[in-house]
Amino acid sequence: MSPARAPLTLQAVTVAGYPGVEVRPELMTSLPPILWLHGVTNVPEYAAPFLLEFARMGFPALALARRGRLGVPPRDPRSISFDGYLEDTVRVFDATGGDAVVLGHSQGGLLALKLAELRRPPAVVLLAPLPPRGILAAAPRLQTLPASLSSLAAILAGARFQPTLRQATALFLNNVPRHLRLEVYRQGVPDSGRSLRVAYFPGVPVDRSY
Repeated sequence: MSPARAPLTLQAVTVAGYPGVEVRPELMTSLPPILWLHGVTNVPEYAAPFLLEFARMGFPALALARRGRLGVPPRDPRSISFDGYLEDTVRVFDATGGDAVVLGHSQGGLLALKLAELRRPPAVVLLAPLPPRGILAAAPRLQTLPASLSSLAAILAGARFQPTLRQATALFLNNVPRHLRLEVYRQGVPDSGRSLRVAYFPGVPVDRSY
């Protein structure tokens, strides 16, 4: 009888000064690592179920915070620009060896596209990304429109962005099962409306030749 294997677990890591989590497969493989770029108001632990699944398939996987989260300055996120988040993303990618498959979710998807212009990772995977300039975002459903519009005030003002549960449901969680929405919402942290504003007005241009 073969010995039981230890279950895969999240490990706390810090890369280039950015805290996060990683999961390594039980056996070493030649598969590239997967670097998860988190979305608006998210922290690295949000990606835990995905990282664990990647590791089960043999991929080392990690997610790291950007500035304004988990003790990375500044404490007040309202001053953070999209370019600041992009600087964080480039530093993390370079520090992990530059050979990672980049998976970007939400704002992380738009950051992944910009990273691809600068570093040419082996592959980029986009999960519900913020659209780049020239691609219109899907319109919210009629019943969620009031909450969506009310949350735009912080974005347009470049203020601290921390949506209510109702606003988050309209913007992000409308396809998440109802019984999971509160749990997912509670994982969120304040984010930068300024960093989001440029994604909407005028939009972030992306080189489509990649």
